[in-house]
Amino acid sequence: MKKRELSFKTIGLEMFSIVFAVLLALTLDSWQEQQKEQKKVDKALSDIAIEVNSFSSMLEGGLIYNQTAFDSLNHAVEMYKKGEVANFNFGIGRPEIKSLAWQSSKESGITAKFDRNLFLDIAEVYIEYDRLMSVFDLHTEFMLNADPDMTEYTRARYTINHLRTVLFRIQDLKRKSTEFQEKHRGESFMN
Repeated sequence: MKKRELSFKTIGLEMFSIVFAVLLALTLDSWQEQQKEQKKVDKALSDIAIEVNSFSSMLEGGLIYNQTAFDSLNHAVEMYKKGEVANFNFGIGRPEIKSLAWQSSKESGITAKFDRNLFLDIAEVYIEYDRLMSVFDLHTEFMLNADPDMTEYTRARYTINHLRTVLFRIQDLKRKSTEFQEKHRGESFMN
């Protein structure tokens, strides 16, 4: 067997090649992980955009229903005050809107990857969503725990006050949703 002489130049070149290959592999792996994370961020933002877009149409129906109930209850109260027979069978209508995309994004931690300003814009919409839902929850709790001997007139007055807040909150959520859509209209996740 013939012995080969290894020069420092050859050893250095081989070591450089190995280190370069390892660093290149680590860089490619890191790049692939960043691409996977970006796809998750893009998917979460797309889901949130779809959810926020759906708020507008769902809220419109809730606004119409609750405005009708508000007007009808006010009319019934006025009739009752005049001594006329009044129908108090109107209640608050809770629009069937969900915040699943936002909740799952927060729970998965993906919101930490959002641009700060975008995160704040999204959070403003969902803060209004939470405020609206809390009004419905408070009204439901009040009605469930109300004195059974409370008159229909008194229940109607409470419902009118809650409806006034519901209408205000629906308008706020619609406004925030619209602002968000207009501000981020051209961004890729809004398509």
